[in-house]
Amino acid sequence: MISKKELKHIPYLDKRIDVMIEEVERLEHLVTNIKVLDPTKENTSGGDKDPTRLMDRMIDLKTEINTEIDRLLDLKSEAKKLLSGLDEREKLLMELRYLKRCSWEVVASEMNYSEKHIIKMHGVILQKLFKGSERG
Repeated sequence: MISKKELKHIPYLDKRIDVMIEEVERLEHLVTNIKVLDPTKENTSGGDKDPTRLMDRMIDLKTEINTEIDRLLDLKSEAKKLLSGLDEREKLLMELRYLKRCSWEVVASEMNYSEKHIIKMHGVILQKLFKGSERG
């Protein structure tokens, strides 16, 4: 079963994957815009524009992204199982916060409550989910 720490880690892992995908897109842009170098002239452009190094970095990043996506999917699946025992209002709050990466402000707006009330509800739900467990 998922721990409280793992539940709270889901939005950060999701964001980290987004950042890595943006880096791959940046590298792909660099690779497609590199001018073909004349092999008879010395390359003074530095290592940042070496197509082979860029491609290797892209491959490594894509592999890491796939690993992290698998991990994220596993965590989200475990989170959904954990949240299945909650009532609809509680489940919505937790899904918006952890599975959809919404800020407290957005969660409050979506649920038509004050931000302060949402944060209080969140604390009660966490206690309910992890009461007496070693999963915290």
